[in-house]
Amino acid sequence: MSTATEDQVHHRGRDGELLTLGEFTRLYADRGYRIVVKAEHLDAVVQTQWEGIDDGVQVGCMWHTGICWAGAWTTVWEGYWPTTEGEAKAKHEEIVALLRETCPEQPAAGRRAEFQRRLRLVQSAVTPAST
Repeated sequence: MSTATEDQVHHRGRDGELLTLGEFTRLYADRGYRIVVKAEHLDAVVQTQWEGIDDGVQVGCMWHTGICWAGAWTTVWEGYWPTTEGEAKAKHEEIVALLRETCPEQPAAGRRAEFQRRLRLVQSAVTPAST
């Protein structure tokens, strides 16, 4: 499979295969296809979804994981091509495990800050290397 160069954007399905713009648009509109995995813990939701963009410069991403607390979503991880769906699911599970470990019960504001601090350390240690 080829990789996008700086002057072109490729769209890829969850299986990594290249998509036409029409195929990408149809799949992107399908929420059931886009959401790879979702977990809830206390008042937080962790969701990993397919974005399908291979732009060669890591601006657009193939996958991203976000966490929602109190109605506010924050992206906590992005996987760029050639990151696979399996790797995205593994990252999701790692983030959920960290959340459950750090906040085993309804967290006070200080515990959420501790989770965010530890998450930044995990992100820097395990984010896939760029290609």
